[in-house]
Amino acid sequence: MLSFNRIPPENLDSHPQLIFSFVEYPEEDVPTSFLYLLKDKQHLIWATKSLYPSINGNPPKWLGGNIIEFPIAGLQWFIDTLEQKFFKTEAEGGLPKGQFAFDEIVDGEHLCVSRMFGTPGYGFRNYSRQDHVIKSYESPQQADLSDELLFEKGLFEKFKEVAQQLKQPTATP
Repeated sequence: MLSFNRIPPENLDSHPQLIFSFVEYPEEDVPTSFLYLLKDKQHLIWATKSLYPSINGNPPKWLGGNIIEFPIAGLQWFIDTLEQKFFKTEAEGGLPKGQFAFDEIVDGEHLCVSRMFGTPGYGFRNYSRQDHVIKSYESPQQADLSDELLFEKGLFEKFKEVAQQLKQPTATP
């Protein structure tokens, strides 16, 4: 399986494989949190960076890097899973009542989407890849996306646009 080096957060904005970036603005309208998609051959790398504030006289600094890596087809699979499994009732073909996760093998990698509680949203995991920080397959790579970020701030629609562009044989988003 192709492995990826961790990308330092300060290199994300100008990374040559960058195909999409999304800025999340807090109430103060100061950009402090960013989401990136990078394309590396037949894989996408979901990366983030967030500004860690100045504490105890230390200057603010950027933290982040790769969160989850998955086959390109995994982006469309994530979208389809939300729309077909989570947004529909059991009678319409969605998940059975009481089931809050769905997983499949996508291009040889074990992907999973699950409903998050507390802060409502969805977790997207790749069980085939270990977390970059914890370095254990018992801790798979995971991206957590709140409903607010996905739907109110428009990230889900942007993912659909990127997935559509990736389907075009000559297009590179």
